Amino acid sequence: MSRVADHILIAALEYIESEMERIYWNITQKEFSSPFRNTGRNFKSPVFEVQAHDWDKDWGGEEQEYNFKYFQGLINDSEGPVDELEVSWNKNLGRGTYTNRLVSPNAISFMLDDIIRYLRTFDRDIIEHAGLTEEEVKTLHDEFISFFN
Repeated sequence: MSRVADHILIAALEYIESEMERIYWNITQKEFSSPFRNTGRNFKSPVFEVQAHDWDKDWGGEEQEYNFKYFQGLINDSEGPVDELEVSWNKNLGRGTYTNRLVSPNAISFMLDDIIRYLRTFDRDIIEHAGLTEEEVKTLHDEFISFFN
């Protein structure tokens, strides 16, 4: 990681964290142990991944590669198309936060919209009014919970 993260990117990641927390609570009615904080929790979906620093993992003398990774392409980036965006921080999001590349505000907006749309496919308030069966709702909720480890 070589670039200090822009405050807009940090704010976007904090919003993603708050949506994850809200959805997690609505599904489980349990407190959220955020992978954006120093908790050891991880979240890996097809769209993005968040991994807290794991004190128990042997990194073999190397630093953790990243804490957040967005797998989709960012077309509006100032350096051209980006395959993946990686963000690292020290223990908690916002503390010593760096990215693997410069990211434009338009690219951050694109990423945020993509991730929030994806997360809301698991939102109890939305899917319970979408005409899904109880079984389909349970399947979606189980899928969301399975992304955590």
